[in-house]
Amino acid sequence: GIFRGSPDPGLSRLTHATNGLANATDALGRPKEAEDLLRGLVALQRDRYGPSHPSVAGAIGSLAEFLSRHNRLAEADSLRRQEIAILEQATGPDSHVLAYSIERLAVVLTQRGLYREADSVFSVAIPMRERVSGSQHALLARALADYADLLTRQGHFPEAEVTLTRALGILEQQYPDAHPDTQQVIRGFVTLYESWKRPDDAARYKARIQKVGPGV
Repeated sequence: GIFRGSPDPGLSRLTHATNGLANATDALGRPKEAEDLLRGLVALQRDRYGPSHPSVAGAIGSLAEFLSRHNRLAEADSLRRQEIAILEQATGPDSHVLAYSIERLAVVLTQRGLYREADSVFSVAIPMRERVSGSQHALLARALADYADLLTRQGHFPEAEVTLTRALGILEQQYPDAHPDTQQVIRGFVTLYESWKRPDDAARYKARIQKVGPGV
């Protein structure tokens, strides 16, 4: 939810610092305090810069991410849409932050079980990500992994396999198996093949996870 393209780089640092503090507070078992910090950041940015500034979008995105982690998906959905509306006006049709926000909305919709709408949003997010980041970028691989999760949930197993294969091919050129992004894709294969009733294939990817060891 950090807006890296802000004309005032201090705004990015403020969002980053507040988000980090909120995450630490949440990890200490004080989610209400964490939420208050993030809501305070949104209010501060709105007061300083008006409702349509990209810094407001960054703060809203951080709050949406927090709510998603706490399974408050309807609220996160609404906030992502607010964030996207601001960014569409502030950054134009293609930007890194807009692509990220649309991707996260698609993930929230997937988690809410709104699969048809999630598919529609991914159909916008993934081409945008490829345009702004390129065809071999790790951020594209992450978006593909999230899309494969939707496909798996829908029972579209061959399409999910193709999508995960593309994502893993990108990541294997850049990261080891222990990297969190690579782990996401490997775990996606496990879920896919277990859902597809292909236990031998699932076992191959489980072995890759076990080879890395605990803590990933």
